[in-house]
Amino acid sequence: MDRRYDRLFASLGVVAVGIYVLTRHANVAGWLAYDGIGAVSVAAVFVGIKRNKPAHALPWKLIGCGLALFVGGDLIWGVYDNVLHQTPPVFSMADLLYLPAYVFLAAGCLVFARLKQAQRGDWAFDGVITAVVGMILVWAFVIVPETATNVTWLGRIMVASYPVLDVVLLTALIRVVLIPGRRTTALWLVLGAFTILLLGDIAYAMLQQTSSYQGGLIDASWLLSYVALGAAALHPRMAQLTERDPHPASDPGGWRRTLLIGSALLTGPVVITKWELREPGFGSAPVVVASAVVTLAVLWRLVRETRLRDEAEGTLRFLALHDDLTHLPNRRLLLDRLGQALARTERNGSSVGVVFLSLDRFKEIKDTYGYDTGDRLLVAAAKRIRAALRPADTLARFDGDEFVLLCEDLEH
Repeated sequence: MDRRYDRLFASLGVVAVGIYVLTRHANVAGWLAYDGIGAVSVAAVFVGIKRNKPAHALPWKLIGCGLALFVGGDLIWGVYDNVLHQTPPVFSMADLLYLPAYVFLAAGCLVFARLKQAQRGDWAFDGVITAVVGMILVWAFVIVPETATNVTWLGRIMVASYPVLDVVLLTALIRVVLIPGRRTTALWLVLGAFTILLLGDIAYAMLQQTSSYQGGLIDASWLLSYVALGAAALHPRMAQLTERDPHPASDPGGWRRTLLIGSALLTGPVVITKWELREPGFGSAPVVVASAVVTLAVLWRLVRETRLRDEAEGTLRFLALHDDLTHLPNRRLLLDRLGQALARTERNGSSVGVVFLSLDRFKEIKDTYGYDTGDRLLVAAAKRIRAALRPADTLARFDGDEFVLLCEDLEH
């Protein structure tokens, strides 16, 4: 597909959002314009899936369904405002669509990450660290302030549900950010869409506490996230988001992971300090516990990463001196041991035996039965020869089907 489709959609979407913000009114026209932009974005996601035909369409379908749930919730919210002319209740039909929408979007991110690379424990720890830090912020700036007000228990649950789901989405987003490999335009659009969505949710939660929310820029942030997801699906390289990079970075994340861990360690102490300066002891106990969990997770993460790095370095050192198929010493290690053996013979007057072996008709076997059979034959031959030698003798794979035996301390 020509790349101009995603560019055209993104350009028209930004213009439409700008016009909506400038001409927005609390009436039916504004409501339909808002939902119209969202509905077109949903259609763009599924059109992009059909036109670009990704090998794995599941994450895109999950994102499309999540976006559709958001648009459905917007539609119901507009019915309360413009048809029923009443404020939506604490828990409305719109919330039944908004809440699972976050789950669908987070699931789409996690499937992206699963398809791009094999699971690794250190990235799981990154997700735990992100989730706990997010919950610290939700507790400090949403749940505790609402507890101090006269909001009902249902209202408190609803107020806390959206930040918690934002944390879930942020955790899944961090998982995608730390994926090794190249960053395509489609990936940047997806990351940008979710980032704008989360920023809009944060701004909405903060303004709701001050009763000063009146739409405008926050509505624009949500609409821009819809448009960005539609443009990402229309991008001709959107299928690459589900393809594993054949040459990923050896240390994915880099400064991003360092920034994540450093911010995680500072979040708890900063929040506690802020509370102690304002109101000592108020709600700080859960933050202390969560901060301890984050610290332990970071320490375990660093210990595990150090151990994995040491194991990788040990593997590289082993492969530098050994054959990767038979695990026998290679030519380089053989020549080093031979030099040392000859030096010892000059001191003690013993003899050194060097035997050169090759497998007869090995090329015929490999050509007839295939390379896998040839490899199994080499491994079996190496085991049999090794079993016939003394523990101090050296058996090396010299080249191809050629082996060399180095036997020291011979009498004759």
